[in-house]
Amino acid sequence: MCSEPRYDPIVLAATFGNVKNLRQKSYTMPLGPQLQVQWRTPEGARNMGHRKRRTEEIFQELDETGR
Repeated sequence: MCSEPRYDPIVLAATFGNVKNLRQKSYTMPLGPQLQVQWRTPEGARNMGHRKRRTEEIFQELDETGR
């Protein structure tokens, strides 16, 4: 999208198009294993449930105040 060549033009020209070195690399980390690790410890599991508990508290407060 940035109009830059995908491969390093200097290396590509020097090797007559045989070696294609990417100009940039991106790494992805799967989300599933990261979430599994969070649930391993009691503290991690408690932290993962924080949003649910907080949301329930907010809804209960709204019901009590009538807003």
